[in-house]
This record gives sequence, C-alpha cells and structure tokens, in this order.
Amino acid sequence: MFPVFCLSLWGLDSDFFFWLVHAFFYTWLVFRLYFVFFLMNEPREEPESFWKNNYDQLSHIIFDAYGTLLSPSKYNIWQELGKRAKATREEVWRALAASDDLQEILDKMAIPKASQKEFIEKVRDDIAQIQPHPDAIPLLKYLKERKYSLAIDSFLIPLYAGPIKEHFSDYVEKFVFSFEQQHMKGESQHYSDLLQSLNIPAHQALFVGDHYRRDYLASKAAGMNALHLSNKWGKVGKEKLTTLDELLTVLNI
Repeated sequence: MFPVFCLSLWGLDSDFFFWLVHAFFYTWLVFRLYFVFFLMNEPREEPESFWKNNYDQLSHIIFDAYGTLLSPSKYNIWQELGKRAKATREEVWRALAASDDLQEILDKMAIPKASQKEFIEKVRDDIAQIQPHPDAIPLLKYLKERKYSLAIDSFLIPLYAGPIKEHFSDYVEKFVFSFEQQHMKGESQHYSDLLQSLNIPAHQALFVGDHYRRDYLASKAAGMNALHLSNKWGKVGKEKLTTLDELLTVLNI
C-alpha cells in the first residue's frame, strides 16, 4: 500500500499504479523472451561435448573475410550514419543492406547535401585502404592447388563486398554475404543453409575466422570443423590459429 500512497501524493490513483506495474512487467517479459530465443541462439561458451576437429574427409574450407583474410574496416559507417541520420541501428542496417549506391543510401537517410561529399570521401578512402593480409592470397592459391573448395562467409553490407571479390575471386568458388541471406552469421540456421548451399555434410567443412562466437563456436555447434584465428584479447577457441600460415601445419599439407 505504501507505493500506492506515494503515487497518490503525486496525483496518481491505485488503478493507474496497477496498470503501470503491469506495463513494466510485460515490457520486461518481452525483452527477456527476446534474449532467450534470439540472443541465446548464438552460442557463447565452448561446450565440453564439442569434438575435436577431424580433417580426414575435409573437402571445403570456409573463411571469414574482414579480420581474417582482409584488414578490417577502420571507418565505423554504422555509427557515423546513425549519428548523422539520428537513426537506430536497425534502420541503418536496412538502409545499408538494401544498396551498394552510397549516394542513394544517404538520400534515403535524409543526410544533408552539405555533408554528403565528406561522408562519401571517408567511406571511399576506407574501402580503398582495405587490403588482404600478406599471407592470405598465397594460402588460398596453395589450398586451391591442393583441390580444396574454398568459400568466404562474411557479415557485411554491399558497399564492402567489392574488396572481397576483387582480391579473392580467382581462388574462391562461393561467396556468402549476410545482406543476401535470410539468417545472419551467429544464427544456427545460417550454417545449415551454408552447408546446404555447398551440398556437403558438416564434417567435410572447416570454418576459419577471427570471431569467437560467429566464426568458431557457431560453426562448431553446427557440426563443422572450426579454427579460431585468435587475437590478443577476448576468448580464444580451444582449436586455434595465431596466423593464417599455421593452417597448413594443422592440415599437415
């Protein structure tokens, strides 16, 4: 009764308090269900039940792109566009995923014409500076010569797909980009769809990437072999690489 009394002092009656409490409760419940059914769908810890990699029947090697084969982008286009357009991350994602025409994106997001030129120049400079890691192309070339089928699976927007195809089309047979997929990296269905598109069982695939959850844990959970290209911070997978070159040693080729 005390909270009701206090709210009444502010001009709120007990009926209003009743509905206010229910509103907070159901809001909490919605966020809780979202966390359980969506966020928890992305594995976060490596279960003891995960089996060790077995490369005896390996036929396909799937690489992440940015941070694994390529230097990562240094310009945070998501944050900058969201700040300039006063838009949510979801609104920014929808705009960026819908087109590779930056001018069209800025117009749709109602970015003032006066600031568009500067924004376009920064994005173009960022894309121009993206380069393969020194050991990436020699590695892919050698793996292709050894008759492995190679694929790239990357969470990105159309604007940043260009450097991937530009540098790796001679070696990679299949490109899987998040803006073309129904399910994003991190969702279990994404890896099922990936294996189906490659027409192989999970044990014939090896996923190599620098993201602990989306590249390593999630692909392991889907039954694939996986190697975590680890960095100096954050969690590290039990089966890991510190450089791309180490892959040849791990595969014993």
